[in-house]
Amino acid sequence: MNHERSGRRWTRIFNPDARAEVEDELSFHFEQRVQENIARGMDPEAARAAAQQRLGDLKTVQSECTDLLIAERRSEKRREWARFSWLDFKLGFRMLAKYPGLTIVGGIAIAFAIMMGTVAFEFMIKMVRPSLNLADGDRIVAMRLWDASRSRVEKRSAHELATWGAELKTIGQIGAYHTMERNLVGSNDVGFPAVVAAMTASGFQVARVAPLLGRPLVDDDARPGAPAVIVIGEQLWRTAFEADPGILGRVVRVGNDPHTVVGVMPGDFAFPMYHEAWVPLELNAAGYAPLEGPGLALFGRLTDGSTLDVAQSELTALGDRAARESPQTHRHLRPSVIPYANSYFDEQPDALVGAYFSNSFMLLFMLLLYANVALLMFGRAATREGEIVVRNALGASRARILTQLFTEALVLGAFAALIGVLVARFGLGTVLWFLDLNNVKIPFWFRDELSPITALYVVGVTILAAVLAGVVPGLKATRGIGTQLRAASAGAGGLRFGGIWTAIIVTQVAFTVAFFPFLISLGVSMVKARNIDLGVAAAEYLTLRVARDPQAQTSGDPRSVDAIYAELKRRVAAEPGVRGVTFATELPGQFHPVLPIEVEGVDRFLPSGIPLRAQRAFVDPDFVDVMGISVRSGRAFRAADAKSDARVVIVNQSFARTILGGRNPIGRRVRYLSRDPGDPQSWKAGPWNEVIGVTNDVAFGVLHLVDTWNFTGEESAAGQPGIYHPLALENTGYDVSMAIHVDADPLSYVGRLRSIVTAVDPALRMDKVMPLENFASDFIGVMTLYFRILLGAGALALLLSLAGIYSIMSFTVSRRTREIGIRVALGSTRRGIMAAMFSRAMVHIGIGVAVGVLVFVWFSDGLGWFTSATMAARIVAYATTMAGVCLLACVVPARRALR
Repeated sequence: MNHERSGRRWTRIFNPDARAEVEDELSFHFEQRVQENIARGMDPEAARAAAQQRLGDLKTVQSECTDLLIAERRSEKRREWARFSWLDFKLGFRMLAKYPGLTIVGGIAIAFAIMMGTVAFEFMIKMVRPSLNLADGDRIVAMRLWDASRSRVEKRSAHELATWGAELKTIGQIGAYHTMERNLVGSNDVGFPAVVAAMTASGFQVARVAPLLGRPLVDDDARPGAPAVIVIGEQLWRTAFEADPGILGRVVRVGNDPHTVVGVMPGDFAFPMYHEAWVPLELNAAGYAPLEGPGLALFGRLTDGSTLDVAQSELTALGDRAARESPQTHRHLRPSVIPYANSYFDEQPDALVGAYFSNSFMLLFMLLLYANVALLMFGRAATREGEIVVRNALGASRARILTQLFTEALVLGAFAALIGVLVARFGLGTVLWFLDLNNVKIPFWFRDELSPITALYVVGVTILAAVLAGVVPGLKATRGIGTQLRAASAGAGGLRFGGIWTAIIVTQVAFTVAFFPFLISLGVSMVKARNIDLGVAAAEYLTLRVARDPQAQTSGDPRSVDAIYAELKRRVAAEPGVRGVTFATELPGQFHPVLPIEVEGVDRFLPSGIPLRAQRAFVDPDFVDVMGISVRSGRAFRAADAKSDARVVIVNQSFARTILGGRNPIGRRVRYLSRDPGDPQSWKAGPWNEVIGVTNDVAFGVLHLVDTWNFTGEESAAGQPGIYHPLALENTGYDVSMAIHVDADPLSYVGRLRSIVTAVDPALRMDKVMPLENFASDFIGVMTLYFRILLGAGALALLLSLAGIYSIMSFTVSRRTREIGIRVALGSTRRGIMAAMFSRAMVHIGIGVAVGVLVFVWFSDGLGWFTSATMAARIVAYATTMAGVCLLACVVPARRALR
């Protein structure tokens, strides 16, 4: 009751109009009663006393009446708000149909902005605030040692695994793992590459996911002398073992080591990161001194009642004790505990910075698109000026009109947001596919699903779009409504396009003009890359990448890496239909490093200050013969060149032509340059290499063909300076490309090839198996994705530019209709009227085109691209074309003006 009275009191205080109205009404009734009593013959004092007795306690009556009046007005406002809200939305839907052009253009712009912003925001959330899709995943933690002196994580934590596992009370089920890439070989002797986790059995206890078949790892599996076992994932079970129901108990080899399959985990299980199979971590953690043993990642689960802060305090205390007891090793080490889902990107700050930057860029991009839609909405509001002023004259307040405009924009934004979110859902999966295509390992909790917080983000940016596209133009359109009414009645338009809208149009045109040359460049480069001639019979070669894990257990195999690759080459070459086999670090068409060089007797720098550059590859001595490359002068490599200390190289004809001006390169020396770490402004030179031969031009890499800025068409894939070095297989880093010249369809050899590779060494892994003619399929696929996104952005920018120009011109025509009629009546020519009407638009377009061209030329010239008269002529032609395209938006308003 006290709360109710208090509420009424505050209500009366903050509703002074209602209180004053009740006071006036009661005073009037009181005085009327007094006058009636006096008229009956009562003296004034008795009359007032009788009136007081009849009406009762005036303060109480006043309080109750005030509360009743306030309640009635609130009820009336709610009814009015409900009525107006539905009417606003109803009118909003009508406006979508009444202005289809604005609906389509504005809807596409908002949908595209929300789609791009949603994908960027979702990735940022997955990095900054990830969540594990495991039971009580928020209680799973990662523990690590941070080396403050080196600003990195110290992985050698076997000693901590034993210490923390025995003493920590706030974290239980502590375990560890490290990642291996191994071949899994079944009874058919065919190897399948897999990412394997050597993990403690506690990992399955932490994850709390039941196996699909069999059992998980247990502690006894890691005891000395225990049988070697393995648990595989469902996807690997289905692809490598054809979902064999009798997989349990089957012996498979992990590299060279036999393991018995004891379990199969469900398809969505990849703990601890992105793993496909699990073997016991055989590690006597107690036997290691501080900072000894293999690199490990530690994990655990918070015990009941523990929090992350309490666990960090306990871990800090253990770290302080370790620093006192072992200052030589732990003085700079700081133990920390973090949510497990943060452990992946927490060690990759560049990725986090990139996520923040991408999201900030997308927000700016969205604001730019919203500003363009606001321009269109203002143009529509300007055409409805008469409606707005009439509504105001009939009693609609400015707030009521702004609410209507906001609701119309919100209806448009809601439809666009729905489309944008649906496309973003697909786009998120496409981005994950793109990362997988580039061999970027993504943790298992990264899924192509939108999180609830992203849904709130979409709601927020949709409301922001409605505010910018509805309220902001509305504020301009409704400013001085009375003045507008008088101006309209006098025959002159009251609204004007201000400097902000003009700046938006000029900026939009400039962006479109500057952006499209880069887009055209990318498109032309992609066409080149698809139709590139490698200079060899690419359809006759099967290519693959072969890798041998240097940490694979190969005890009992005394062969060197060179001997293993030589055996692989001999066996493959002995297969029917195989003409030749060769190795190289990079094959024709694949990515080749482009390095700065110095050639003896030649100025090392170009006139622009950029050093000479050439692409490089290490190749087998028989590479030239197997690939069908002819030696124009000098000689090819010999087997001894790879074994001796002689530093010899072979160059291609483009090297002789572009670097040496056509002079003979035989006998000349070449060396590589690198930035001096001590002085970034100076160059450090490597050892000299003698040129012993010149080959015909064969494509090195295609990267320069998809160079966004090079759209002159003056270069070809086989026209780049290139240098070959003899390949020593034992120095390849265990990763090398293999080319097989075959008679039949290259893909028909894949099955047999897998068996040969596994038979030569189970530790060898093969991937990226494809015909050489598909050399750039992955790269072209990625660039196609880029091109489609940029094409959509460019088309939208052009569409918005044209729509904005059209809106301005339509507005101008509608404002000056009477003026045009008067000028025609006074004898003005059509040309004069056109010049007067469209001079402002022509100025805006001209400024935008000029700024866009200058921006493009500035970027081009700054990076050494704008160097030819041909390109200058193309830029001028392009600018003229874009100006003409923009002026096309004036055609319809021009016809309307002269009608």
